[in-house]
Amino acid sequence: MDPILSLSFSINSSPGVYALMLGSGISRSANIPTGWKIVLDLCEKIAAAHGESTNGDPEQWYIQKFGDSPRYDTLLADVCKTPDERQALLKRYFEPSDEERESGEKLPTPAHKAIAWLVSEGYIRVILTTNFDPLLEMALQELGVSFDVASSDDALQGIRPLIHSNCTIIKLHGDYRDTRIKNTPEELKEYSEAMNRILDRVLDEFGLILAGWSAEWDEALKAAMYRSFNRRYSWYWLAVGSISTNAERLIQHRNAQVIRMSGADEFFVSFQKQVDSIATLKKPHPLTFDLALITSKKLISKNEKIVLQDYLNTESLNLRNKIIEMQFNDFKDFELQLDMYPNLTSKLLGLIIPLIAYGEEPYHHDLFKKVMNRIASLPGIGGSTEIIQLRQYPALLTMYTAGIVAVANHRFDWIKTILLQKGRYGSNEQNTISLIQDLHGYNVFEYTKTQLPDINKSITPESSFLYKVIHPFLSTLLPTEEEYRDAFDLFEWIMNLLYIHNVEHTFESWAPLGCYVWRRKFNVLAKDFIIEGKLSGVDWPLIRYCFDGDIEQFKKGLSHLDTFISSAKRPLNGISYMPLLGIYEEG
Repeated sequence: MDPILSLSFSINSSPGVYALMLGSGISRSANIPTGWKIVLDLCEKIAAAHGESTNGDPEQWYIQKFGDSPRYDTLLADVCKTPDERQALLKRYFEPSDEERESGEKLPTPAHKAIAWLVSEGYIRVILTTNFDPLLEMALQELGVSFDVASSDDALQGIRPLIHSNCTIIKLHGDYRDTRIKNTPEELKEYSEAMNRILDRVLDEFGLILAGWSAEWDEALKAAMYRSFNRRYSWYWLAVGSISTNAERLIQHRNAQVIRMSGADEFFVSFQKQVDSIATLKKPHPLTFDLALITSKKLISKNEKIVLQDYLNTESLNLRNKIIEMQFNDFKDFELQLDMYPNLTSKLLGLIIPLIAYGEEPYHHDLFKKVMNRIASLPGIGGSTEIIQLRQYPALLTMYTAGIVAVANHRFDWIKTILLQKGRYGSNEQNTISLIQDLHGYNVFEYTKTQLPDINKSITPESSFLYKVIHPFLSTLLPTEEEYRDAFDLFEWIMNLLYIHNVEHTFESWAPLGCYVWRRKFNVLAKDFIIEGKLSGVDWPLIRYCFDGDIEQFKKGLSHLDTFISSAKRPLNGISYMPLLGIYEEG
């Protein structure tokens, strides 16, 4: 999977378990100088005050002049004699003037704002940073997000426990308003015991997303990372351009995933949108589904053909595009797909259910055919076979839901449309085939059926899984468990009957068996259904619509299905299906 998408899913599925580690690169677009640049600029000011030039090397000038390396606190003391003077000087580096504010300089960047959103939504709760600036705090304040800041040992002593804070910002090198900030190579060699303790805890208990940090300096921070061996959560290293040797060593040590980016602003804005989209897709949408149901009912009752067509076209195209855009390509993404697809399909199902239940006109059937062609005929992709097959899951849900509704409403004209319509489905780009030939549970879950949740060792895992997933969508139409079970089982039996009759088999007859083969109550339901059919003769809707009124063809298909299920009893222990051809012939 694309590493950005992988990170988006990880942070969405485990909110609060990833911390951020932000370096100076995160504030670059705000024109905030790094701490070292401030040191060099102060050296320039001191040289100017002495009437001398640094000749482009302010650090070396300072060393030669004073016999020591420049330090932030010493420089400030030399340049500013009072706290007010010091504060005024620092403001020029970290706080915007009116002119800078107008141009957006020294203000929270898009990256800071996106990070603040991630905090506000609970995805990020701990932020480590080497920066002195207040931009992150400003972004959080703009969203009304509460947070704690620790930039010194004093602050660490009084800070709330991480688990009790909405957000904790740990400024590893201090805050610009405090002269004790760490800036020089000597100062960055080691941290205090208190800072090491909190840092070790964060690196041990959280995954880490590193951005804007080169790993070139900051020896104490690198040492903490090397002594951390926790592998419970992944590390993600956001990189612009080439990666330094020091960074590469850390990446290998932590087995971190590298994510290439053009800049922090572009990445975090895109990341925010991706996390938000995934959260939206994973949320159940009962109101949206209910609204689709109500809308479809009204449009069908008022015969609003054009508007109904627009709704179905729009929603089916949206679903198709979302499936195509999904960048799944590995089996580890299976559970994510399995979880997301029903929610992606829910609005379309809301439109389809009334269409099948109440649609009487030929154009209603044409609309459904176009919808199924749209979502069941997808362009080919590379990658894992399991993931490629699962792209048909939304179409399978739609076909099953439509079929169950048709059976519940005795609409066998719809059964013919739903199951026997011709199209270029799946990998059949050259030849047209019936929908059920390519679209059934065995095809969609061929390699993943043992991974399906809540199937309790079912001998028909695909069917058992679909039974659970589809039930909530039909709770209004089929409000009791018994009504839903009977409609589901009868639909699968009819689907198997039509499959075994219409699909050519190289060797023996076969069909994708459903839950009905082991549910004893189905035998009573099927017996009554078959006797009703016998009494109706060629006028029985199942024979009239699905077997072109040919009783002998129906009996032939039923014979093949009875035989196949009987042959499956030995390998599939637990089948209780009662052969139905004899019951039909006896009447």
